[in-house]
Parts: sequence; structure tokens; C-alpha cells
Amino acid sequence: MKNLAIKYPILGSSIDATKISLTVKSALGLIVIILVGLGVNQVDLTGITNDIVNAVELTLKLGAVLISIYGAGRKLLTKYKK
Repeated sequence: MKNLAIKYPILGSSIDATKISLTVKSALGLIVIILVGLGVNQVDLTGITNDIVNAVELTLKLGAVLISIYGAGRKLLTKYKK
């Protein structure tokens, strides 16, 4: 990962240039959550179980989006403070 962040600085963290940025990590996490759908086969689930699974998935998506926004904001603030 360090080589990737050094080779492509736009992917690098604004805090530590040798690490992948929080924005990139959370965006990738969101993509994985959406594609995998938590690996739950909803056909087998009923009633309240479906609601719980949907709530957990929505919470994870929201968390990933908020972390992406936070990471992007942190990157912008760090860039323009210099």
C-alpha cells in the first residue's frame, strides 16, 4: 500500500503521505458493501430479520459515505493550509 500511495499521491493520506487516504479506503468499503450486500440471502430471511439486515446495511453505507466526506474535507483543509 505504501508504494501505491507514493506512486499516486492523489490516493495518499493528507496526514501521512505513505498511507492510503481515508477517503479512498471508505469509498472502496462502500463499493464492497454494495456489491456483496453483506452476503445475506434475503429469500431465506423473514419479517424482522429483513428489517435488521437492511438497517445494518444502510448504517454501514451511511458510515462509509460520512467517512468519505470527512476524509475529503480533511484532505482539502490540509492541502490549503500549507
